[in-house]
Amino acid sequence: MTVVKNPWIVAILVLNFLLLASRYVVQRVCCMRTRSPLSIHPFVQGDESFDIPCKRSMIQDKLHSLFGRLPFLCLSRQAADAFLLITGKSTPVRASYECSIVQGVYKTTRHKLTPLIREAIMNKELTARLLGETAALGIIRIQFAERLIGAVDALRCGGLCYLEITMTTPGALRAIEQVSEKLEEVVIGAGTVLDAPTARQAILAGAEFLVTPTVEFDVIETAHRYGKVVIVGAMTPTEILTAWEAGADMVKVFPADILGPGYLKAVHGPLPQIPLVPTGGITAENAGDFIHAGAALVCAGGWLVDKKAVAEGRYGVLTERARQLVAAVQEAKEEMT
Repeated sequence: MTVVKNPWIVAILVLNFLLLASRYVVQRVCCMRTRSPLSIHPFVQGDESFDIPCKRSMIQDKLHSLFGRLPFLCLSRQAADAFLLITGKSTPVRASYECSIVQGVYKTTRHKLTPLIREAIMNKELTARLLGETAALGIIRIQFAERLIGAVDALRCGGLCYLEITMTTPGALRAIEQVSEKLEEVVIGAGTVLDAPTARQAILAGAEFLVTPTVEFDVIETAHRYGKVVIVGAMTPTEILTAWEAGADMVKVFPADILGPGYLKAVHGPLPQIPLVPTGGITAENAGDFIHAGAALVCAGGWLVDKKAVAEGRYGVLTERARQLVAAVQEAKEEMT
């Protein structure tokens, strides 16, 4: 029997044994798979099996780098993750707002959905369902930060409870935060979201849904990560399908006033599975036409939130137009049933 006397060789052999054991544990307990980040949905409703994004730390990166330089140890990324899990340096994140989705995810049946995750799933599904039932969304795009709350309250009084504050509006984040805290009956969202950092800031401020003017994959990914509804802007059938396949909950057809109800009806024919949301130039007069053409809901902005009326503090104008819009949409829906 050969006895190894060199302490460095002994240390390497012991480390190799421990890490191989760790790898075995991970492969038995967790299934490591590689996916595109856009295909990862961290919370799956149903049975107890769901994907858990892994928290990636500096230590984890260093270990992965080290293992890549020492292939003779027969180590892998799975072994590195297992080592970090066992030592407590990194743990699966089930409901972390700071979680970063990486290429690999652990799939396990040993964890149950936490109440926070279930609530996030229910909130997203409820928001999407009620948006479709309401079929009307108000867009607030003004240059008076101090009048945002007044505009929101005026639209609420008119029966419009799903509202979007565009990120081009001064003080938008603060307004979203105030509305989410003070007006519980209003479901507030953020519009004109162009990138992931803006999306994250809006969500942390209290936005329950995000709206983009164009197809922005990182915004879709961020919305999914935080369990929020995302309405993605598109115009052509190719863009619309691309947005839907990338994970959009609804697709905003923009500019609707130029394209018209006929265009929406033509697109809805071959793509009936995609909820279409015409935006741009929507009024109480043409909202019903878009609903008849197949719109899941309509978004009204410029006509609904009259900038001159807001500047003069005549919020009653907004309330009346909100009532007209809601009435027109409901009438069109009743005619279709």
